[in-house]
Amino acid sequence: MKQLQIGDIGLMAITEEHLKRVLIIEGCICSLEYWDEPTITGIDNTMFSNRIVADYYSLRTADKIKSSEYTFFLDTELFSFHYSKNLYGGALPMRSTEGKRLGLKSLSFLIQCGYNIPL
Repeated sequence: MKQLQIGDIGLMAITEEHLKRVLIIEGCICSLEYWDEPTITGIDNTMFSNRIVADYYSLRTADKIKSSEYTFFLDTELFSFHYSKNLYGGALPMRSTEGKRLGLKSLSFLIQCGYNIPL
């Protein structure tokens, strides 16, 4: 089977702004009706050979109170992700959500940004 590659930027080199867009598209954030866009506090693409790990939070628009911290894991080979919510500043264990594959909107966005997404 032949594989068609689109774009010339490896997904492991995703920028903070593009990762923030993926978080928003996939709904891994607090509601934008009441919260600001997420603030990414750190991105690590060296911990795993095929995963990007990012920590982020949001600020409530009404009073600028900080949300819980979240950790997002993006698998660049399977195009899947999961994220965890760190409750009460780390006092309780992290709760994981179910992992999912990136949706068509996210894949389309990444292709438009020039990332190498094999089809």
